[in-house]
Amino acid sequence: MENDRSREIDELARMLPKVDRGTLERELEDAMTIYGLSAAQARRTLVRKFGGDVRGLSATERKLKDLGPFEVVALRAKVLTVNERMIQRDAGDVRMFYGLLGDETGTRPFTAWEDHGLQKGDVIEVNNAYVREWQGDLRLNISENTIVRKLEGVDIRTAAPVRQVTNLASVSQEASCSLVVRILEMSPHRVTTQSGEKDIVRGTLADETARLPFTSWIPLEVGAGAVVRLENAYVRIWQGMPQINIGENTRVEVLSPDALPPEEFLSGAKSYSIGDLVEMTGMPDASVTGMLIEIKGGSGLIFRCPECNRVLQRGVCMVHGRVEGVPDLRIKGIIDDGTGALTAIFPRRLTEMVLGKGLDDALSEAREKMDFQVVQDRIAEKVLMTRMTVSGNVSNDEFGLMMIVQEWKPAEVDAKGMARELYSRLEAMS
Repeated sequence: MENDRSREIDELARMLPKVDRGTLERELEDAMTIYGLSAAQARRTLVRKFGGDVRGLSATERKLKDLGPFEVVALRAKVLTVNERMIQRDAGDVRMFYGLLGDETGTRPFTAWEDHGLQKGDVIEVNNAYVREWQGDLRLNISENTIVRKLEGVDIRTAAPVRQVTNLASVSQEASCSLVVRILEMSPHRVTTQSGEKDIVRGTLADETARLPFTSWIPLEVGAGAVVRLENAYVRIWQGMPQINIGENTRVEVLSPDALPPEEFLSGAKSYSIGDLVEMTGMPDASVTGMLIEIKGGSGLIFRCPECNRVLQRGVCMVHGRVEGVPDLRIKGIIDDGTGALTAIFPRRLTEMVLGKGLDDALSEAREKMDFQVVQDRIAEKVLMTRMTVSGNVSNDEFGLMMIVQEWKPAEVDAKGMARELYSRLEAMS
């Protein structure tokens, strides 16, 4: 066993000098043979078990298709896409970068928690990155302990994503698309790229399952309202939302207007269960009906940084330090529909509708009572445990589902219908 596991034992002995070698040998053998863990998984498990720091584990050189969960890896890859978004946490907003990496073996999504200045097309060398598993997919996590180095004058021929999707509701960031869609709106734009200015087309398209934004990097010889077949389009995630990209390799075929329902049928928010949204990358213009079961901290009267708009914690911005905050109102709640739950963020306009008063009145009440918590309590009195329909853009990442609510209304409770559905489920289980 010493010969078979010598490399792993040597590293564990270095990481855990107070644990005798014989114990490490037995524990490693059990982890790999009895519990079926890989060598990388077993090493991390034992280091944690005996109180070591997993950040000291050596990285294993890998190709993207060979990544395994819980590994610490080193690799070379090309940046295929990179995006930025703000993550709302109780301790404050955090900036996150995410996108897609590719090499000759395949593609994998990545998440980075520091700005490494990554641009589309960069070839990078990554050392000490951690592989996470998210909804059955493997994702490369680039943390503050990861070393990222850009390689100048180096190129990598990347394998094309193989997953094909045929409707807008099933798009993912690793998919190419074969779609029949109606163009709801479109307009020309001029953008600046690394190779200079370029004319593009932006707009919205829809099928019977969803409605998504699109960007075309080629001229489109059609107008709004047309139905087209798109072959070899691809998906890009922008600010947590998927959008369809039409490029030079995309074939655009004009179809009969009757190939899809009319525009008025395809427009507007589409209704989903939260369980369905969990399986999606994200979805704009989604509508959900459920119960507001929790009002989270950071609701009611809040203060934002005047420089970056982040929510302050005790008057401090995580980027700009102590600043004079700008008052604002919001609701940060949890909505549950029985199939799952999502975090719903209600902006000031909708929060004022819930309170029945504006920001100035809310500030006056809080100052009069010398307690800002009173505004959050008023919100809870009015809408907590209320069944409602909310619509807006839904993002989905490792922190779960989050909707930026654009509209909401109380939902009628169909007690008979809910009872019939419950009875049907119980019968199916019997």
